[in-house]
Amino acid sequence: FDGWALCSNGAYAVRLDDGRMLFAEELPPQTIRALAEALRASIPGLLFASVRDAGETFVAQDGYAAIAALSDHKRDPATMGGVPLEQVLSAPSLKFVIRHPELAPAALFDTLRSLGLTGFEATLSGAPFVEVMAEGVTKATGLARLCEHLDIDRADVVAFGDALNDVEMLRWAGHGVAMAGAEPLVQDAADDTTASNDEDGVARVIERLLG
Repeated sequence: FDGWALCSNGAYAVRLDDGRMLFAEELPPQTIRALAEALRASIPGLLFASVRDAGETFVAQDGYAAIAALSDHKRDPATMGGVPLEQVLSAPSLKFVIRHPELAPAALFDTLRSLGLTGFEATLSGAPFVEVMAEGVTKATGLARLCEHLDIDRADVVAFGDALNDVEMLRWAGHGVAMAGAEPLVQDAADDTTASNDEDGVARVIERLLG
């Protein structure tokens, strides 16, 4: 791949051939620390990780790797290592990850929203953790910035999604497509629904549009 990749729910865009960054929106350490402290007071046993440096650096709290799988971050848990929580919270983060050995991400997400904290955006992607980005950052905002750079009109954008973190993007795109089995909120945000990945749902839409 040698084009642009939009990553961490729209937090940054990077050129895949040379690593050039178009933009990067980071969570400041003070926001991360306040969020972690408030959540830990409500839910014991939480574990955290931080994605930094255009996704090249993954800083995981001690114990995080033990409950992680390769599919979670496309990283071998054996290579994650582990550091004290203070090191996870000490630097800006493109994506801050919150998880628990037993509680479902939806429960963590609901608790986070109930705290009434501000200064960040939180979402769910279907992965076993809550994802937190800088305030105002969504896939829609990132996609809009990338399209502006590429001189692509919003009306010419086709976006596919299946999870909560896709809702804003599907609403923003000229043609938003929800995958089969997507949550009702996702389907409501889309203009169209296609078949599942196993049934080549994305390809069906592309072939129809280009036909």
